[in-house]
Amino acid sequence: MSSEISPEAQNLIYRLVGELKTNPRDEHSRYAETTVPGGDESDILDVLVQTAESTSMFALWYGEGMPGSCDDDGFAAVAECVRAPDGSIIAWYEEVRADENEEPYERVRILVAFRSDGLVVTLNRYAEAGPTEPVDPWEFASLQALALAPTWGDASG
Repeated sequence: MSSEISPEAQNLIYRLVGELKTNPRDEHSRYAETTVPGGDESDILDVLVQTAESTSMFALWYGEGMPGSCDDDGFAAVAECVRAPDGSIIAWYEEVRADENEEPYERVRILVAFRSDGLVVTLNRYAEAGPTEPVDPWEFASLQALALAPTWGDASG
């Protein structure tokens, strides 16, 4: 996966950083969401920025503390994992959500970066479950680049 970040993606990060709110029950986690430019109302990106001291669960990780490698027990069975060149551990998963008639209505991509600087950045990217690809950031490589962007370190609170 690439760590390149486009100017459009950096603008999206700045928009999310401006909206980050601290969780009143967990001072070590901050959350924001926004619609993705160029998409429709179903194109949503949300971010959860946590420190290791967070009392909230980490996405796709059910183990104790923080993972040390992709081989650690504790990752969700559905998650894929890779170590980024900077040493961060990246886990991801895609889910297609369906209604009671099994009609798909939404696709969700979840990517969590256990970053080498100690932050945990989780991105949830929602899109309509249609036949066309959603607007970027959608590919896991672009989501990884967003999650590893240095800007989150400045916004961690």
